[in-house]
Amino acid sequence: MGLALDESFHLEQGVTYKSLSSWAKATLHLSINDVSSTAASTSVGDHRVPNKTSKVPSFALKPFTSDEFDGDDYIHKVENTFENYAMSRFLKTHSSCESNRKWSGSFCACIRASNRDNHILGFIAEEQAEQTNSCNLWKIIRAFLTSTKLSTVKTTKHWDKLFDLQCEDMETFMSFYSLFKTQVSHLTKLESIAITDDTFV
Repeated sequence: MGLALDESFHLEQGVTYKSLSSWAKATLHLSINDVSSTAASTSVGDHRVPNKTSKVPSFALKPFTSDEFDGDDYIHKVENTFENYAMSRFLKTHSSCESNRKWSGSFCACIRASNRDNHILGFIAEEQAEQTNSCNLWKIIRAFLTSTKLSTVKTTKHWDKLFDLQCEDMETFMSFYSLFKTQVSHLTKLESIAITDDTFV
């Protein structure tokens, strides 16, 4: 790299390694809130390097077509998708949404589209149609899907599934064990007291 800087090698006509190095140092500490600023682009000679990072990340959320019983799965999939694109802060912090309203508004539209036709969450999409803060919108949806009332319904259904499990022979034991542990995991997350009682289980 030192040789490239000293010899003024070119990446392309008018763009040298030295100028690229200077630009990299100048933009090293830019945050996501600075991507649309002029500091995030540079001119080298007659060549302008455009800023392409201001484009809203494009990803789709799968529609939530289930009932409240599968709300935990929906929450996990949405949060996992945002995390995979390094955008989870738009679900967690108000400041990120306020400092980048364009992205936040786009994420709100994406979230609403994923549950607008759902018979459980559709009303939230309508009530929050003008919401542009994705953190606020997600907190409303998350609070509804994790409410005490719904938690009671989900706990009851998981216990029903657990008691319905059967293991008729050794060939089906591994499948039985996997399903058993899955239900135990769900009940533990729902903080069911009985599931922590080794004598009862």
